[in-house]
Amino acid sequence: MIPTISGPGVRAGDQFEFILKPSRKSASTFAAITPTGVIVTNRATDLWELPDYTPVLAHWHGHWRTDGFAMTVGLLKAKAAAFGVRVPFE
Repeated sequence: MIPTISGPGVRAGDQFEFILKPSRKSASTFAAITPTGVIVTNRATDLWELPDYTPVLAHWHGHWRTDGFAMTVGLLKAKAAAFGVRVPFE
Protein backbone atom coordinates (compact mmCIF):
# COMPACT_ATOMS: atom_id res chain seq x y z
CA MET A 1 0.00 0.00 0.00
CA ILE A 2 1.30 3.44 -0.95
CA PRO A 3 0.71 5.99 1.83
CA THR A 4 -1.08 9.23 1.08
CA ILE A 5 -0.28 12.69 2.38
CA SER A 6 -3.21 14.79 3.54
CA GLY A 7 -4.30 17.39 6.05
CA PRO A 8 -5.52 20.97 6.29
CA GLY A 9 -2.04 22.38 5.63
CA VAL A 10 -1.38 20.35 2.48
CA ARG A 11 -1.91 21.70 -1.03
CA ALA A 12 -2.09 19.73 -4.27
CA GLY A 13 1.26 18.98 -5.88
CA ASP A 14 0.19 20.44 -9.21
CA GLN A 15 0.24 23.87 -7.50
CA PHE A 16 3.96 23.54 -6.69
CA GLU A 17 6.52 25.41 -8.80
CA PHE A 18 10.29 25.58 -8.60
CA ILE A 19 11.71 29.11 -8.34
CA LEU A 20 15.33 27.92 -8.21
CA LYS A 21 17.10 24.95 -9.79
CA PRO A 22 16.11 21.68 -8.07
CA SER A 23 19.78 20.89 -7.47
CA ARG A 24 20.29 24.00 -5.33
CA LYS A 25 19.99 23.65 -1.59
CA SER A 26 16.67 25.15 -0.55
CA ALA A 27 15.69 26.72 2.72
CA SER A 28 12.83 24.24 2.96
CA THR A 29 12.75 20.46 2.85
CA PHE A 30 11.42 17.65 0.72
CA ALA A 31 10.28 14.55 2.63
CA ALA A 32 9.89 11.28 0.70
CA ILE A 33 8.01 8.39 2.29
CA THR A 34 9.66 5.04 1.53
CA PRO A 35 8.95 1.53 2.81
CA THR A 36 11.98 1.79 5.11
CA GLY A 37 11.30 5.29 6.46
CA VAL A 38 11.22 8.97 5.57
CA ILE A 39 14.02 10.62 3.60
CA VAL A 40 14.38 14.37 4.23
CA THR A 41 16.57 16.56 2.05
CA ASN A 42 17.04 20.18 1.01
CA ARG A 43 17.70 19.23 -2.64
CA ALA A 44 14.93 17.81 -4.81
CA THR A 45 17.52 16.06 -6.98
CA ASP A 46 18.45 13.83 -4.02
CA LEU A 47 15.12 12.05 -4.59
CA TRP A 48 15.52 11.35 -8.32
CA GLU A 49 16.68 7.75 -7.77
CA LEU A 50 13.51 6.80 -5.88
CA PRO A 51 10.60 5.22 -7.80
CA ASP A 52 8.32 7.76 -9.48
CA TYR A 53 5.34 6.67 -7.36
CA THR A 54 7.13 7.55 -4.07
CA PRO A 55 5.05 10.08 -2.08
CA VAL A 56 6.77 13.42 -1.38
CA LEU A 57 5.80 16.34 0.84
CA ALA A 58 7.50 19.51 -0.35
CA HIS A 59 7.65 22.30 2.22
CA TRP A 60 7.94 25.65 0.50
CA HIS A 61 8.25 29.04 2.15
CA GLY A 62 5.75 31.62 0.97
CA HIS A 63 5.56 35.29 1.84
CA TRP A 64 3.50 34.73 4.98
CA ARG A 65 3.65 31.01 5.68
CA THR A 66 5.18 27.70 4.67
CA ASP A 67 3.00 25.48 2.51
CA GLY A 68 3.15 21.72 2.17
CA PHE A 69 2.61 20.24 -1.29
CA ALA A 70 1.72 16.54 -1.61
CA MET A 71 3.07 14.92 -4.75
CA THR A 72 5.19 12.05 -6.00
CA VAL A 73 8.79 11.86 -7.15
CA GLY A 74 7.44 11.58 -10.71
CA LEU A 75 5.53 14.85 -10.42
CA LEU A 76 8.53 16.52 -8.79
CA LYS A 77 10.66 15.45 -11.79
CA ALA A 78 8.01 16.78 -14.18
CA LYS A 79 8.00 20.12 -12.34
CA ALA A 80 11.80 20.25 -12.66
CA ALA A 81 11.58 19.50 -16.39
CA ALA A 82 8.96 22.25 -16.81
CA PHE A 83 11.38 24.61 -15.05
CA GLY A 84 13.89 23.76 -17.79
CA VAL A 85 16.10 21.29 -15.97
CA ARG A 86 17.17 18.09 -17.67
CA VAL A 87 15.84 15.25 -15.53
CA PRO A 88 17.14 11.69 -15.81
CA PHE A 89 13.79 9.96 -16.28
CA GLU A 90 13.72 6.20 -15.80
